[in-house]
Amino acid sequence: KLRGVEEWQAMGLPVSTVSTSSARLLDLSLEMVLGVYGTPYETAMAAAEEDEDFALPVCVLLWLRVLGTSGKLEDDAILELVKRMETAASSREHNERERAIVAAISEMARGRLEEAIDVLETATVLYPQDAMLVKLANDLCYFLGQSVRMRDLNARVLPYMTEATPMSNYVYGMMAFTSEESADYETAVTYGQKALGVYSKDPWAIHALAHVHEMKGTHSECVEFLQSTKQDWDTSNLACHCYWHWGLCLLELGNKDDAMAMFDQNIAGYIGPGGVFALVDSSQYLQRMELEDIDVGRRWQKIIQPLYELREHHRLAFNDMHIALASAASDKASLREGVLSCMRDFLSENSKAKDTTSYGVLSKIGIPILSAVLAYRDGKYDECATLLLSKRYQFHLLGGSGAQRDILTLMLIHSCIKAGGKFHSKLGRQLVHERLMTKKASKMSVRLLAAAESKELGSHPRPREKSRFHIFLGWGSLSQDSCSLSRSHMYGDCNGGGNGDLGTVCADGGPIECGGDGGDGGRSGVGGGGGPW
Repeated sequence: KLRGVEEWQAMGLPVSTVSTSSARLLDLSLEMVLGVYGTPYETAMAAAEEDEDFALPVCVLLWLRVLGTSGKLEDDAILELVKRMETAASSREHNERERAIVAAISEMARGRLEEAIDVLETATVLYPQDAMLVKLANDLCYFLGQSVRMRDLNARVLPYMTEATPMSNYVYGMMAFTSEESADYETAVTYGQKALGVYSKDPWAIHALAHVHEMKGTHSECVEFLQSTKQDWDTSNLACHCYWHWGLCLLELGNKDDAMAMFDQNIAGYIGPGGVFALVDSSQYLQRMELEDIDVGRRWQKIIQPLYELREHHRLAFNDMHIALASAASDKASLREGVLSCMRDFLSENSKAKDTTSYGVLSKIGIPILSAVLAYRDGKYDECATLLLSKRYQFHLLGGSGAQRDILTLMLIHSCIKAGGKFHSKLGRQLVHERLMTKKASKMSVRLLAAAESKELGSHPRPREKSRFHIFLGWGSLSQDSCSLSRSHMYGDCNGGGNGDLGTVCADGGPIECGGDGGDGGRSGVGGGGGPW
C-alpha cells in the first residue's frame, strides 16, 4: 500500500503536501529506486507535477539525474532542477527532515558529496526509520568508496526497522551489500537471505549475494545462484549488472566462449538504454576479456564514443576510471589526448571545481590511473605497473565496489607478469598469492599464479649441467615406491637434463613422487616441471 499524507504522518515522517496523489507517487518512486525497477524518474516527475511546491519529488529527480546520468557541474538540466527544488522549498514551509534532504541534494548537485553525506548522517540519527535517507546516504558512500561508513550507517538504523516499516526489506539488502564491501561475508549472507525472505524479487539483495561469491572466489556457486534467481532480477533495472556478475564468473572459470556469448546476448543490449551504468559494465567486461586473451573484435566501438562524450563531466571519479578504459581502447590518438587534456584542464590551478569531491580525488590519482591504463595499452607494462602500484591503496577513492575496482588490481598483476624482470616478476607472483588469501577457490588466480611463477623462473635462469644430483637426506624417509621429502628435509642442487639418468627436480615445494616423468632424456623421473612434485 502506497503511503498517502496520513500514512507518512503516522510513521513519524510527515510530508509537506496536502496532495494524497503527490505523496503516493513520491512513495512509489522511492519504492522503485530502492527496489531497482520500473520508471522512478518519470514517477517522481509526476509527483512533482501534482504539487509544484512540494520539494521532495524534485529531490528524487536530482538524485537520479546526478548519480545516474552524469552531467557537468554546470549542466543546464541539473541547474534547472536545483532552482526548481529550492523554489519549492522556499515557497512553502518544509519540516526539518525535508530541509535536510534538500540541503544534502543541493550539496550533491554542486559536486560536494562529502558534505552531502554529513547532512544525511545527522538526519538519520533523528529519522532512522526513513529508508529514503538511508538509501541516499548509501549511494553517496558507494560513489566515494566509503564501505565502512556505509556499513556503520546501516547498522545504526537497523534496530528501528521492523516488518511493519515500509521498505525495511530493502534496508536488509543494503546491509548485505555494505557488509560484503566491508569483507564481513557472514553478515552479508545473513541479511541478504533475510531480505529475500521478505521479498524474493529484491535485485539489490540478490546482487549483494553475488558479490559475496565474487569476493570469496566461489564462482561456480555464483553461476548456479544467478541462474536459479534469474526470473527475479531479469526484468529489473539491475539486470545488466547481474549479467555482468554472471559473466565475471564465466571468465574466472575459464569458459571463454560462454563469457563472450554473455556479453553479446545480454550485456551489449543495454548499451544506450542502460545509460552510464551499462557503459561502465560493458567497458569493464571488455577489458577483463582482453586480460584473458580474448579477442573482442570491434565490440569496443559501441562504448568508446559514448564514454568519450563524458570526458568533461568529472562529476564522479568512478566514471572517469571507465572513460580511461574506453579511451585507451581507441586507436585514435586524438581521443586519448582529448581525455588527458580534459582531466588536466579540470585539475588546473584555475579550476572552478576545487571545492568538489571529484577534484580532490582526481588530483590525487586521476592522472596516474589514466596514464597507467594508456601505458598498458601501449605495451609499456613496467610503467603501468609502477603507476598502479604507487596508487594502489588509494583505488577506493574512485568509488564503486571492490569487484569493480578489481579491474585495476588485475591490470597491475598482468602488467607485472608481462613486464618481467626481477622485481616485477616477483611482485606479480606475490600479488597473486595475496589474492588467493581471500579468493581461495579462484580458478583465475590459479592460472595467474602459474603464469607468474613461470615468468619469475624465466627471469632467473639457472645454469644447466648434465646429471648433477646431490641430495642430503636429514629426516626424510625413502621407501621402494615413493619418497616424502619436505623442503626442510632436502638440501642441495638438483638439475637434470641432457642425457642424464635422472629428470629435473624443481626447487619449489611439495612431496616428491618417484616414477614421474623424466627430464630431457632422463630414464627415471624425479618430479619435474614445477609445483607439487
